[in-house]
Amino acid sequence: MLEGFHATVFAYGQTGSGKTYTMEGYQYAAKKNEQERAGKVIFSDYDAGISTRAIREMFMQASQVKDRTISISVSFL
Repeated sequence: MLEGFHATVFAYGQTGSGKTYTMEGYQYAAKKNEQERAGKVIFSDYDAGISTRAIREMFMQASQVKDRTISISVSFL
């Protein structure tokens, strides 16, 4: 339940160890040609990272509350 607490998730580790994938969870589609810098981002529920899952859960719980106003603020760097 939403209780108004602050939280921090800090991903720390060696380069290439999967921090970005763990936090964001998306994958890139294969490049179509050599001029393309990166393929299109692919999102799916199965590959959702911690950030996506947490935000989805907050909005799901907020939508179920009827007797008060809820404000959600998220930032990441």
